[in-house]
Amino acid sequence: MFPVSAAILDQIDEYRRVLESNSKRLLPLVEWEPTPQFNVRVLNDTGDFYRYFDATPHAEFLYACARRTIERYLPGETAFLQRYDQFRQ
Repeated sequence: MFPVSAAILDQIDEYRRVLESNSKRLLPLVEWEPTPQFNVRVLNDTGDFYRYFDATPHAEFLYACARRTIERYLPGETAFLQRYDQFRQ
């Protein structure tokens, strides 16, 4: 598991933009209805919409988050854990 959630939260508006880059175009084409469990039931065949979409913006965003995590968050987290281990000894 790679802890990218902090990096995603740092750029939550960009994250939303990337997700919507695909879904905004598709949403008008998806026929759906709400369920009693507060979910949605898709009524038409939408498999091809999601099977063959261009995920380049999603991959680039995830890469940037992974890089930010490695460069910014992991060094501090590692230092904290090392100090914690030293304290516990």
